[in-house]
Amino acid sequence: MPLHPLTDLAATGERCAITIQDQALEPTLPFTPYNVFDFYFPAGRASSRHQRSLHYEFLSVEASNRDAVVDFCERFGVLRIVDEGKEPSIMDTLTEESDPRKLAQYPPWSLGGARLARYGDTPAPPGGYRSLAFTEFQEAQAQLRRTVTWAQTWQQAPSRDEAQTARFNLRQLINPKLRVVYPRLAWDEQQARWVTGWDIRSLEAAMYLMLLLDLQGPGTIRTCPWDQIVFLGDERTRYCSLRCQNDHNVQKFRQTMSEKAQKKPQKSTRGGEQKRKSSRSTVRKK
Repeated sequence: MPLHPLTDLAATGERCAITIQDQALEPTLPFTPYNVFDFYFPAGRASSRHQRSLHYEFLSVEASNRDAVVDFCERFGVLRIVDEGKEPSIMDTLTEESDPRKLAQYPPWSLGGARLARYGDTPAPPGGYRSLAFTEFQEAQAQLRRTVTWAQTWQQAPSRDEAQTARFNLRQLINPKLRVVYPRLAWDEQQARWVTGWDIRSLEAAMYLMLLLDLQGPGTIRTCPWDQIVFLGDERTRYCSLRCQNDHNVQKFRQTMSEKAQKKPQKSTRGGEQKRKSSRSTVRKK
């Protein structure tokens, strides 16, 4: 099982309409908050075989296709925001206790309103998203693909040295992305219990956190031999969907039949032609 139950994971992301200006994607108000972990499916938790987590969906985007990039960003948001750091906040230095009902009387832009947004049951969405260049999207995808390749290398490493090299490179690629991720104590009103919330300052960091949880949990990161889609499966699963499995099997069957037809010897017609000639000459003599 994963390190955390799926119901204990929550992180606020925002999606919105996207406009293209020059070579960049511009977020357009209004923003719609959502739980990023609604699109995380650990091994055995997806409702269907072709359902993939957010980070694998990101890898399947055709980054050279502008429409495909815009569609992804409108569904999940742009990758980064202005405030990507974890600099100390003035709220963190105020340790005195407070009544949230009293803090609600202050304007949202005040210190009291900021404290309520930071520590309340429904924290304010991060906001502050900036434009994203198409080249940045492509570079981020290429880097995540390299990271996933090292994860697959670690899972399939035939020797201890290769596994050690893969672990080193995984830490080198993943840890810097997680510097803008930290857990927070959150209360789930529907479940009426404490859950692990996450302050995540970029969608890209959320995808690396999901990959980290995949590495800690069951399942194997695989690449479908038919359409090259990356997905999380088990040791027996080779294809990302039944459709890919069937299409690949049909292609192999046709290829096998074609090879058999090419190897099959052609029947000679010379002997039959000679028999027909001799029979015709016999009839003439009679």
